[in-house]
Amino acid sequence: HAVWTCRGRVPQVCPEVVDKLNWEDGHAYGDAFRVRQDGATLTVTRIDAKAAEGGGGWGMPLRFRCCVPPHSPAAVAAAAAAEEERRIALGRAEAAVADAAADARGHYWRLGVP
Repeated sequence: HAVWTCRGRVPQVCPEVVDKLNWEDGHAYGDAFRVRQDGATLTVTRIDAKAAEGGGGWGMPLRFRCCVPPHSPAAVAAAAAAEEERRIALGRAEAAVADAAADARGHYWRLGVP
C-alpha cells in the first residue's frame, strides 16, 4: 500500500514529512512520507521518487515520533494522572516508613544489661 491510515487515542502533533532524518530505528532507506492529520487520525503517504514510479508501498516498520501539545486537554489530563500516581506512591512510601518505625520501636533488644 502507498497510503496507510490509523487513528490514535488523542490528537498529537506529528512531522509533516517523515524520512531517514526523523524516523525511528535508524533505517537508511531512501523512502519519504507525507503525514496528514485530522484530529487523532493520521494518513501517511509515500512520496519519494520510487513511489512516483509506481513502487509506492513500503516494507519497513515505519515509526516516527509525535507529541501531545503541552497545553492540550490530553496533556493536562496526562499530567494530572501522573501527579495523582506520584501522590499515591508518596503516601504509600510514607505509610511504609511509619509502619517500619512502629515495628522498630517494639523490638528493642537489651544486650549485656542484667
